[in-house]
Amino acid sequence: METGTEVTTSYDPMLAKVIAYGPDRAHALERLDEALARTRVDGIETNLGLVRAALAEPSFRRATHSTATLAEVGDPTQRVEVVSGGTLTTVQDWPGRTGYWQVGVPPCGPMDDLSFRLGNRALGNHEGAPGLECTLQGPTLRFTHATTVCVTGAPARVTVDGAAVAQWEPVTVPAGALLEVGSPTEHGLRTYVLFAGGGLDVPAFLGSASTFTLGRFGGHGGRACARATYCTAARRRITERRFRSATAPGSPPPGGSARSKARTPHRSSSPRTTSTTSTPPTGRSTSTRRARVYG
Repeated sequence: METGTEVTTSYDPMLAKVIAYGPDRAHALERLDEALARTRVDGIETNLGLVRAALAEPSFRRATHSTATLAEVGDPTQRVEVVSGGTLTTVQDWPGRTGYWQVGVPPCGPMDDLSFRLGNRALGNHEGAPGLECTLQGPTLRFTHATTVCVTGAPARVTVDGAAVAQWEPVTVPAGALLEVGSPTEHGLRTYVLFAGGGLDVPAFLGSASTFTLGRFGGHGGRACARATYCTAARRRITERRFRSATAPGSPPPGGSARSKARTPHRSSSPRTTSTTSTPPTGRSTSTRRARVYG
């Protein structure tokens, strides 16, 4: 694989092999784990987390494993599965990607940056940490691990497994549960889903994690979040005492209009994009790689 590789549905499911060697099995396994820890693939789902968990399995380290061993190994990677992407859901960060108009890249980032930043601050994140911007109908998300989120922006119905939960307050979604964000019910067009622990773990491009779908870069592979998309949550450890409620900005005055920005997001559907980064055990980093995926 290399930057720009088009990964179609006919692509071999084995994207790459990582091979390590050492004076004995234990050393080889340690080197392999180090290599996998420095390998990153974005924009497409892989089994990196599961492979690392298998390496740590005692029976595998003793070479007493069998083909049934994987049934006892779980993937520890904290993921967010997009069950439904809604009308238009993209990864954004703040202040976004600016300063590139001269090369044809418009400003990217959250349209309602105040709601976005307040949600992050309520979770103890840096106020610009990557999260989801949802236009009109929001997404339905399933979590592999218990995750604390905060939904801000335009007033909308938000539920966890069908039970209504409040906006502007941190809410812990249990593992396997569904978070559903509805359409705005009053003023505004956009809601935001922010994630505790540092936001979504997506790579920066031109200094920002914000999605620019026309250019097919940024965010989750340069595309809007659709069904069967998986995003990875950041891994910073958090504690409940970091959480607090956010104060929602005031509604527009009677007869007034919602605040907007003169930005051109250019967010349209696009092929799937994958980026990979791998650093060998020596500590030297190879180049970042990106591949577009259709399907």
